[in-house]
Amino acid sequence: MILRRTAAHIPIYILFNYFERAVEELGLKAWLSLLKPGNEEYFRQRIKGRVYSVLEFKPWKQRREKILSEPEENLRWEPWDKPEDEIRAHYRLQAAIVATLMGDREELRTLAAELIAEPMNRKLEITYFLGNLTEGRVGLTYKELPTKSQILQWVHDIEQVQLVDRLSEIARLKLE
Repeated sequence: MILRRTAAHIPIYILFNYFERAVEELGLKAWLSLLKPGNEEYFRQRIKGRVYSVLEFKPWKQRREKILSEPEENLRWEPWDKPEDEIRAHYRLQAAIVATLMGDREELRTLAAELIAEPMNRKLEITYFLGNLTEGRVGLTYKELPTKSQILQWVHDIEQVQLVDRLSEIARLKLE
């Protein structure tokens, strides 16, 4: 048996917390009750439209490719100037977290671009999420301020990450 205080530091529990929060913040909390072992594909189909409507925004996809092609020039640390940019970035990050945990490799590229383009507070969240997702190969498994060189290295290394669909693991944890 895993004690709750110990579970808080096990990567799958951390990923479960990120997933649950992201689904709620995307307005899909009601669908979360459908996620059960053996029902993952139905759940995926029900939430897919909302998740990808945020990520498939064409101007963002073009900007993402520009950011990834010139990471040093696009690296930022300061907060967004306009509140609407902050809100869009927040929802994009939540959607990318859900899609990545559902095994969507393309959205790892979104997380890499977000790691470059987002302000420091969001860099911390992305770094911690990626660290637990990749078992420390990309990102950090503890909360610490990332350096410029770490970020640029992780953006490069993310292409080699073998992504696993974690939805069935999350469904089993939800039952606990």
